[in-house]
Amino acid sequence: MRILLILILLLQACSSNKVYQVSTNAEIISFWEKFEDKYLNDLVKEGLKSNNDILIAMVNVNKAQSALHISEADRLPRIDLAASGSKKRDSENMKTTFFHRPYNSFFFSAVINYQIDLWGKMANANKSAREQLLALDSTKKSVQITIASEISKAYFNIIALDNKISIYNELLSITEKLYDLQNKKFKVGNIDNIELNNYASQIHMVNSQLLDLKQQLVYQETSLKILLGRKDFDQEIIRSKKLNQVNIVFPGKIPSKLLLERPDILAAEHILKSAKYNVKVARADYFPEISLSNFIGFGSNSLNNLFKTPSRNRGILVESTVPVIDFGRTKNNVEYTKEVESQSLIEYQQTVRIAFGEAINSLSTYKTIQKDLANLSDNEKLYSRSFKLTEKQFKIGFVDYISVIESQKRFLYSKIKIVNSSLLSVDSTINIFKTFAGNIKVDATNS
Repeated sequence: MRILLILILLLQACSSNKVYQVSTNAEIISFWEKFEDKYLNDLVKEGLKSNNDILIAMVNVNKAQSALHISEADRLPRIDLAASGSKKRDSENMKTTFFHRPYNSFFFSAVINYQIDLWGKMANANKSAREQLLALDSTKKSVQITIASEISKAYFNIIALDNKISIYNELLSITEKLYDLQNKKFKVGNIDNIELNNYASQIHMVNSQLLDLKQQLVYQETSLKILLGRKDFDQEIIRSKKLNQVNIVFPGKIPSKLLLERPDILAAEHILKSAKYNVKVARADYFPEISLSNFIGFGSNSLNNLFKTPSRNRGILVESTVPVIDFGRTKNNVEYTKEVESQSLIEYQQTVRIAFGEAINSLSTYKTIQKDLANLSDNEKLYSRSFKLTEKQFKIGFVDYISVIESQKRFLYSKIKIVNSSLLSVDSTINIFKTFAGNIKVDATNS
């Protein structure tokens, strides 16, 4: 028994039975905090705990963790207890002490079984399980980043829509005033019916846009509820906010190696490594399997004498099985794992290409939107000054009130364009954070 234990320990050392420590508790970078909005931070934090997609990803990680523990246990000796009792009578052709008479047999023993991993089959299976766990953990982080991005986008969309609804309500009010003034002109014959109808159609157009914005708001609020995994949230807190222009200053040069830290790329890399180990696992089936068994226990024809010293027995067994004819099972399994490895390599390369494409597109989009936003901001200032000047001219009688309303309309439409462009700016900023998995240092200032 002692010799077998020493032998097993030596074989364990020779087979490099390394225990891998896998941490799955690392958190993603909180890129949404760059927007300096406490309520948004609370929503994202809640969503990361309760979103169903994330919960499913966490379950998959836990399953992979269990699979890794199983593969680690397969490399260790197994100890079993066995007990049996029987009563039988041998045939006349069996020469035993109890010839042709019934007799009892009782056994109780401890059995140690150990499979020698000379060819690294179980070691490589363990490494493959480890890579699968790391891949699923990276996938979980990728899902978390996606959910955090979607919550942030839905949040800012709700703010933008509410801001636009407020502007359109103001626009509707002055459009109705303008119609009333034009209607007075129509009654005294200063304008014809066609021109009056044009002003009436403007009211219908603004009303239609308001209805569309309100419907979009319902969609965005529903989307946010689903992302958060709850039935409702405090809508008034979000609707009381203004969509500020968030000027995120990104570095002039962003190292491409940051993309290699993206969870989806890391997941694809771990899957590729797992596939390589699985090829080695399949190849090991070409070689003999060697196992050691040792038992020590008691055997007796009388239950009363079972645990007495004369009833002790022991034994050791070395067993080897060599594949001879398996009708191509091993060969085809090796070929199959090779094809899986080739597929994993292609998928890894494609994931890297997509990541670089997303980086180029997101940075280019961000720069374009920032330029457009700067132009629109300048334009809004011009319309604001024009509106104030028109009001002053009206007060001294230089222009009529219709000119004031028309100037105000142009100013309000410029504000709507600012809100739209600001939302695009926020979305493009979130996309950059998502593209680089938050691994990018920036300076954030709200204006």
